[in-house]
Amino acid sequence: MSSMKGSAAEQVGVLQWSTGTANSTPLAGTAADMELFGKALVIFRLGDMAAETIDCVVETCDSNGANNVTLKAATQLAAHASNNDSKVIVIAVDSNEMAASGKTHIRGTITTGAGTGGTCSIAVLGLECRYGPVGENDNAFVVEIVE
Repeated sequence: MSSMKGSAAEQVGVLQWSTGTANSTPLAGTAADMELFGKALVIFRLGDMAAETIDCVVETCDSNGANNVTLKAATQLAAHASNNDSKVIVIAVDSNEMAASGKTHIRGTITTGAGTGGTCSIAVLGLECRYGPVGENDNAFVVEIVE
């Protein structure tokens, strides 16, 4: 029996989602505002990746994504022709971990060791909403919530 009340849509906010190509130039997600959430999951989804090392990093940043500082990083994935394809990496963030940076926003980045890279996505889900219903704090790109 769960101690959390309400539907999943009332417990988890969709703060950010980016899809693109990561290579030696990072795929950098849009800054996600953590002021309303106690925790977040940053989910990295790799597509068909080239045989290059892959770095998945969560950074603290300003609201425009500037002045970014590494907060957490996953273990670098070794270069391989197929081992990294269709993999998912999840990095959990507690808002208390951001205090030293003085920042209120986070973003994920994916970088590969060379110029080929591959298509991938970064999602940020907010947990432990501090004020109001979670759905009211979803990013503006969320157009419908079905419970």
